[in-house]
Amino acid sequence: ADRSGRSFPPLSTHLDPRAAPVQEAQAAELIAVADASPYRQILLGDFNSPADGTGTDTYGDVLAAGFADSWIEKGAGDGFTSHQASDLLNPASLLDERIDFVFHRGGFRTLDVDVVGEELADRTASGLWPSDHAGVLATLRLVPVPGSSILLLFGCAALCAVRLRR
Repeated sequence: ADRSGRSFPPLSTHLDPRAAPVQEAQAAELIAVADASPYRQILLGDFNSPADGTGTDTYGDVLAAGFADSWIEKGAGDGFTSHQASDLLNPASLLDERIDFVFHRGGFRTLDVDVVGEELADRTASGLWPSDHAGVLATLRLVPVPGSSILLLFGCAALCAVRLRR
Protein backbone atom coordinates (compact mmCIF):
# COMPACT_ATOMS: atom_id res chain seq x y z
CA ALA A 1 0.00 0.00 0.00
CA ASP A 2 1.16 3.53 -0.66
CA ARG A 3 0.09 6.79 0.92
CA SER A 4 1.57 10.11 -0.20
CA GLY A 5 4.76 8.48 -1.43
CA ARG A 6 5.27 6.40 1.74
CA SER A 7 5.14 2.62 1.48
CA PHE A 8 3.60 0.36 4.09
CA PRO A 9 4.73 -3.26 3.76
CA PRO A 10 1.81 -5.65 4.13
CA LEU A 11 1.56 -8.63 6.45
CA SER A 12 -0.33 -11.22 4.41
CA THR A 13 -2.43 -13.94 5.99
CA HIS A 14 -5.08 -16.49 5.11
CA LEU A 15 -6.63 -18.09 8.19
CA ASP A 16 -7.00 -21.85 8.44
CA PRO A 17 -10.30 -23.07 6.94
CA ARG A 18 -10.38 -26.53 8.54
CA ALA A 19 -9.28 -26.43 12.18
CA ALA A 20 -11.25 -23.92 14.26
CA PRO A 21 -8.74 -23.87 17.17
CA VAL A 22 -5.89 -23.16 14.76
CA GLN A 23 -7.85 -20.43 12.98
CA GLU A 24 -8.86 -18.78 16.25
CA ALA A 25 -5.23 -18.89 17.48
CA GLN A 26 -4.08 -17.30 14.20
CA ALA A 27 -6.64 -14.52 14.63
CA ALA A 28 -5.60 -14.01 18.25
CA GLU A 29 -1.98 -13.64 17.11
CA LEU A 30 -2.97 -11.02 14.50
CA ILE A 31 -4.95 -9.12 17.11
CA ALA A 32 -1.99 -9.29 19.51
CA VAL A 33 0.32 -7.86 16.83
CA ALA A 34 -2.17 -5.05 16.23
CA ASP A 35 -2.62 -4.41 19.96
CA ALA A 36 1.15 -4.10 20.40
CA SER A 37 1.39 -1.50 17.64
CA PRO A 38 0.98 2.25 18.10
CA TYR A 39 -0.27 2.56 14.51
CA ARG A 40 -3.71 2.87 12.97
CA GLN A 41 -4.67 -0.47 11.49
CA ILE A 42 -6.28 -2.04 8.45
CA LEU A 43 -6.71 -5.79 8.73
CA LEU A 44 -8.09 -7.65 5.74
CA GLY A 45 -8.22 -11.09 4.30
CA ASP A 46 -9.85 -14.46 4.00
CA PHE A 47 -10.79 -15.17 7.61
CA ASN A 48 -12.77 -18.36 6.86
CA SER A 49 -15.19 -17.31 9.59
CA PRO A 50 -18.70 -16.39 8.42
CA ALA A 51 -19.93 -12.95 9.40
CA ASP A 52 -23.27 -14.45 10.43
CA GLY A 53 -21.63 -16.24 13.36
CA THR A 54 -22.37 -19.77 12.12
CA GLY A 55 -18.72 -20.81 12.07
CA THR A 56 -15.79 -20.05 14.33
CA ASP A 57 -15.49 -17.20 16.83
CA THR A 58 -12.87 -15.42 14.68
CA TYR A 59 -15.15 -12.77 13.14
CA GLY A 60 -16.60 -11.86 16.52
CA ASP A 61 -13.14 -11.80 18.11
CA VAL A 62 -11.90 -9.27 15.55
CA LEU A 63 -14.93 -7.04 16.18
CA ALA A 64 -14.48 -7.42 19.95
CA ALA A 65 -10.90 -6.19 19.52
CA GLY A 66 -12.30 -2.87 18.30
CA PHE A 67 -12.07 -3.36 14.54
CA ALA A 68 -14.91 -2.09 12.36
CA ASP A 69 -16.14 -4.16 9.41
CA SER A 70 -16.24 -1.86 6.39
CA TRP A 71 -19.03 -3.95 4.81
CA ILE A 72 -21.26 -3.35 7.82
CA GLU A 73 -20.49 0.37 7.57
CA LYS A 74 -21.10 0.93 3.84
CA GLY A 75 -21.86 -2.33 2.03
CA ALA A 76 -25.04 -2.92 0.08
CA GLY A 77 -26.58 -6.36 -0.29
CA ASP A 78 -25.30 -9.59 1.17
CA GLY A 79 -21.58 -9.06 0.44
CA PHE A 80 -21.02 -12.78 -0.21
CA THR A 81 -17.45 -13.62 -1.21
CA SER A 82 -17.22 -17.41 -1.03
CA HIS A 83 -17.17 -20.04 -2.75
CA GLN A 84 -17.24 -20.74 -6.46
CA ALA A 85 -16.78 -24.34 -7.66
CA SER A 86 -13.25 -25.71 -7.26
CA ASP A 87 -12.82 -25.85 -11.06
CA LEU A 88 -14.20 -22.26 -11.35
CA LEU A 89 -16.49 -23.36 -14.20
CA ASN A 90 -19.89 -23.06 -12.50
CA PRO A 91 -22.26 -21.25 -14.90
CA ALA A 92 -23.92 -19.12 -12.19
CA SER A 93 -22.29 -17.68 -9.09
CA LEU A 94 -22.34 -19.98 -6.04
CA LEU A 95 -21.23 -17.31 -3.55
CA ASP A 96 -23.23 -17.86 -0.37
CA GLU A 97 -21.26 -16.60 2.61
CA ARG A 98 -19.20 -13.58 3.67
CA ILE A 99 -15.79 -14.68 4.96
CA ASP A 100 -13.48 -12.10 3.34
CA PHE A 101 -13.28 -8.79 5.17
CA VAL A 102 -11.71 -5.33 5.33
CA PHE A 103 -11.51 -4.30 8.99
CA HIS A 104 -10.04 -1.08 10.38
CA ARG A 105 -9.54 0.79 13.64
CA GLY A 106 -7.80 3.87 14.91
CA GLY A 107 -8.75 6.66 12.56
CA PHE A 108 -10.36 5.48 9.33
CA ARG A 109 -13.79 6.05 7.90
CA THR A 110 -15.23 3.78 5.22
CA LEU A 111 -16.31 5.80 2.18
CA ASP A 112 -17.28 2.89 -0.04
CA VAL A 113 -16.98 -0.89 -0.19
CA ASP A 114 -17.75 -3.31 -3.00
CA VAL A 115 -17.49 -6.99 -3.83
CA VAL A 116 -15.54 -7.55 -7.06
CA GLY A 117 -15.24 -10.62 -9.27
CA GLU A 118 -18.78 -11.86 -8.55
CA GLU A 119 -20.53 -10.78 -11.75
CA LEU A 120 -21.00 -13.07 -14.77
CA ALA A 121 -19.18 -10.42 -16.83
CA ASP A 122 -16.09 -10.90 -14.61
CA ARG A 123 -15.53 -14.42 -15.92
CA THR A 124 -12.75 -15.09 -18.43
CA ALA A 125 -13.46 -15.77 -22.10
CA SER A 126 -13.28 -19.51 -21.33
CA GLY A 127 -15.89 -19.13 -18.58
CA LEU A 128 -13.66 -19.28 -15.51
CA TRP A 129 -14.43 -17.18 -12.45
CA PRO A 130 -11.42 -15.03 -11.38
CA SER A 131 -11.13 -17.03 -8.14
CA ASP A 132 -13.11 -19.29 -5.84
CA HIS A 133 -13.68 -16.11 -3.79
CA ALA A 134 -14.88 -12.70 -4.83
CA GLY A 135 -12.72 -9.82 -3.67
CA VAL A 136 -13.51 -6.91 -1.38
CA LEU A 137 -12.51 -3.38 -2.35
CA ALA A 138 -12.88 -0.74 0.34
CA THR A 139 -12.20 2.98 0.01
CA LEU A 140 -11.22 4.39 3.38
CA ARG A 141 -10.65 7.96 4.45
CA LEU A 142 -7.76 8.56 6.79
CA VAL A 143 -9.16 10.70 9.60
CA PRO A 144 -6.43 13.06 10.84
CA VAL A 145 -5.16 12.22 14.31
CA PRO A 146 -2.11 14.28 15.35
CA GLY A 147 1.03 12.21 15.81
CA SER A 148 -0.41 8.93 14.52
CA SER A 149 0.94 6.53 11.90
CA ILE A 150 -0.57 3.63 9.95
CA LEU A 151 -0.02 -0.13 10.16
CA LEU A 152 -1.58 -2.17 7.34
CA LEU A 153 -2.12 -5.86 8.06
CA PHE A 154 -3.05 -7.53 4.79
CA GLY A 155 -4.56 -10.92 4.08
CA CYS A 156 -5.73 -12.41 0.77
CA ALA A 157 -3.64 -9.71 -0.90
CA ALA A 158 -4.76 -10.75 -4.38
CA LEU A 159 -8.46 -10.59 -3.48
CA CYS A 160 -8.79 -7.62 -1.14
CA ALA A 161 -7.71 -4.04 -1.63
CA VAL A 162 -7.90 -0.72 0.12
CA ARG A 163 -7.82 2.78 -1.35
CA LEU A 164 -6.83 5.55 1.03
CA ARG A 165 -8.39 8.95 0.44
CA ARG A 166 -7.72 12.32 2.04
